[in-house]
Amino acid sequence: MRKWIVVILVTAVLSLAACNSEPSGPRLAVEDAWARPPATAGGNGAVYFRLINSGDQADTLLGIDSPLAAAEIHQTVLKENDVMGMERVPSVAIPAQGEVVFEQGGLHVMLIGLERPLAVGDLVPLTLQFERAGKMKVEVEAREP
Repeated sequence: MRKWIVVILVTAVLSLAACNSEPSGPRLAVEDAWARPPATAGGNGAVYFRLINSGDQADTLLGIDSPLAAAEIHQTVLKENDVMGMERVPSVAIPAQGEVVFEQGGLHVMLIGLERPLAVGDLVPLTLQFERAGKMKVEVEAREP
C-alpha cells in the first residue's frame, strides 16, 4: 500500500511540474545569410537568409535596420500583365519550430540608397527587430549571386 501511495505522489508531483513549466519562447537564428551588392554605385542591394525559430512560440519580424542604407522587407510578386515587381511587407510571422526563407524571387531585404558601394567580402551590419525576442544584430557578407 505504501508503495502505491509513493508512486501516486511522485506521478502527481511530476504532472504538476509539467503543467507549471514555462514555455521557452522563440529561439531565433539566422543562417546562410548573404548580401548582393548593387549593380551600380549608389544603387540598391538585397539580403537573403534563412530565419529559423527552434522555440515553442511563434514570433514576428517587425523590421530591419542598417547603418548603411534604409532596409525594408520586400516580397517579389506577379503584377498585372505578368510583370514581376516588389511590394513592401510590414512584418513576417515566424512559426514555432519553423523557418522563413528570404530568397531571390521571394521574400528579401532591400538595402535602399546604400551610403557606399559594397564590394564582395564587405560586411553589412543589420539589426532585426522581433515582436517577442527583441533585437538581434547580425553581419552579412556581400558576395556575388
